[in-house]
Amino acid sequence: MSDTLTPVEQEIVRCTLSRFTCQQVAHQLRLSEGTVQAHLRSIYSKLGVTSPLELLLCVYSGAVKVTEEKVAAA
Repeated sequence: MSDTLTPVEQEIVRCTLSRFTCQQVAHQLRLSEGTVQAHLRSIYSKLGVTSPLELLLCVYSGAVKVTEEKVAAA
């Protein structure tokens, strides 16, 4: 399992774990919803998960590190 997430992917994980919708994440990061969905697919593939719950468990189990560094909006 690859736990190397890009800074944008880490920010999307943080938003997802905060229960933001794709639309809210897109607005927050100034991305399109399609781009957020593509990042989520990449995140799920990298971590071998298939749902937000599995993502939550992966992060909280320590299997993947999500730093506190924020991504600057474009």
